[in-house]
Amino acid sequence: DTNAARRAFSSSFSSSPSSPSSSSSSFTTSTTSSSAVLLRDHISRILADPNEGYFPKRGAEVVGKLHEPLNFKTMVGKPGYDFKIRELYQREGTSWLTPVEIFQPYYGEAVARYLAEDILQARSKAEESGGDRRNRKIHVCEVGAGNGTLAANVLDFMLERHPDIYSELRYTVLDVSKGLVRGEKIKQPTEKKRKGEAYFFGKVLEIFCDSLLHVPRKMLTVFHTLPTLLIWQESLVGLHNRNHESHFQSLVGNACDGKSWEGLLEGGERVYVLGLEVLDNLPHDRIEKVDGKWMETWVSYESESHPNGVEELREMRDDVILSCFDAYDWTAINSEKDEEQKKDGGFLATLETFITTGSTKRTAAVEEGDSSRVVFLPTTAFSILRNIRESFPEHTLLLIDFDALPDVQIRGRNAPLVSDTVNALANDFTSYLVPVGSADIFFPTNFGALKAMYETEIFGCDQDPQCARQVDVSVRSSADFFKDYADLDITTTLSGYNPLIDDFTNTRVFVASSSHKKV
Repeated sequence: DTNAARRAFSSSFSSSPSSPSSSSSSFTTSTTSSSAVLLRDHISRILADPNEGYFPKRGAEVVGKLHEPLNFKTMVGKPGYDFKIRELYQREGTSWLTPVEIFQPYYGEAVARYLAEDILQARSKAEESGGDRRNRKIHVCEVGAGNGTLAANVLDFMLERHPDIYSELRYTVLDVSKGLVRGEKIKQPTEKKRKGEAYFFGKVLEIFCDSLLHVPRKMLTVFHTLPTLLIWQESLVGLHNRNHESHFQSLVGNACDGKSWEGLLEGGERVYVLGLEVLDNLPHDRIEKVDGKWMETWVSYESESHPNGVEELREMRDDVILSCFDAYDWTAINSEKDEEQKKDGGFLATLETFITTGSTKRTAAVEEGDSSRVVFLPTTAFSILRNIRESFPEHTLLLIDFDALPDVQIRGRNAPLVSDTVNALANDFTSYLVPVGSADIFFPTNFGALKAMYETEIFGCDQDPQCARQVDVSVRSSADFFKDYADLDITTTLSGYNPLIDDFTNTRVFVASSSHKKV
C-alpha cells in the first residue's frame, strides 16, 4: 500500500489501522515553544519541524521522482498500470508518487496548455478593447513545488510551443522544505522527454540495435555518451538546451506567512498561482460543539504520560478560526451550497463502495452526529488565500487536490488520514497525536467551502470606491480538465484504459481569478 495509491482509491492495495503507540519511532515532540498550541500548530510541527518534521527530515524518501516518463502504450489496461505503479513504489522506496510524477511530462504539459490558452485569450481581449498591446510579463508562482517536476514541464512546454510567452515568463516556487527546494533540477537540463513519434522511433532504434545487430544494451548506453550521437538523439526527440536559470527561482518559505510573499510581485505582471496536492497537507484546526457552544481544540504537552500531547477544548476565540468558520456553513449538511459537495465525494468514502458503485458513502469512522458536531477547518488554506489577495490583487489561482480520502480512522467532518509508509505498506494511525515526523497527515478538500472562502476573502476587500473586483470561480473534476488540456492518446493503455482520467477519480480542479473592473 502507498499513501498516493490509497488517496486514489486504488483497489490494488490494502492497509491496516494502528494506534499511535504501536509505531516504533525515534522522533520526539518538542515542547520548548509552548506547553499548549492550537491543532494547526501541532500538525505543522509534525510535518514541517526544521529538524524532525516529516517532510524536512525524509525529503526524497517522501516525495518520489521518476527518472523517465512511463510508457503507457505497453501497459495492458488497468492491471498493467497497477502492476507498474506497485513496482515503482517497491523499487524507489518512496512514500508516494504524485500524479505530476506518475504522468510526467504530460500532466505538467496539460497545466501549461491551460496557462497558455488563458494568457493568449487575455492578450486577445486586451487588443480588442484597445488596451495596451504590449505583452504583459507573466509570473507563475507555485506553492509546494516538491521535486520541481511541474515547473520543469511547464517551462519546457512554453519554450517549445510558445516561445513568445516563455520570453516574458518567470517561474517562482515557494516551498517550506529546504530539502525539497534544494533537490529541484530546474536550473539544469531536465530529463529527456520520450513521447509521440520520437519515443516510438527511439524504441524501434533500440530494438533494431539489440535484436538485429546484436549490440549489447550496455554498449548502447556507451554509444549514447558520444557527442555526435547525442546531437543526433537530441534532433530526434526534440531536445534542446533547457537551462531555465534566467526564468526560474526557488524560495524557502511558508505560504501562510505573509512575509514569504513580500517582494514577489513586479509591476505590470500577470500572475498565476499554482498549488498541486498542496491543500491536503495544509494544517487544519478542529472545532467541536459542546452543549450548543463551539469550542476550539488545543494540544497540551504538559502530561508526562502523554508526550505526544493531549487534546483540550477551549472557547472559540482564535481570529483565524472565527473568520474561517464564518466564511462557510460547515454544519448545514443538507444546505443547498453543501449538496454538490455531498454528491462529489466531499464526505469520506469507503474504498470498496467507491470502486464498485461510485458512491461516496461515508466510512464507519464518521458518524452522522460527528459531521455536525466535530469539524476540521482549513484555517491554513484560509490564511494563504488572504496572503494571495494581499500580494497579488489581480491573479489566477489553479489548485488540484483530493476531495475525499479512504480509510480515515479519525472522527469528524473533513477529518484527516494519518499514515506512514514502511516497505511500501501503509500504516494508518487512529490519532494525529503522534511523535514529530512519524507520519504524514493529509485532509480532503471541501471545494464548495473553498469557493465560499475565496469569494469571502476577495469580494469587498478593495477599499477603492471607484474600483470593484471581478471574481470568477469554477470547480470541475480532474478528468474533465485533462480531457480539455492533456494529450490523452499518449497516456492510454492497450485496452483503452487511461489512468490520467480513470485513476485519481477523487481529485478536482479549482480555478479562480480576481481582477479589477472599473465601474
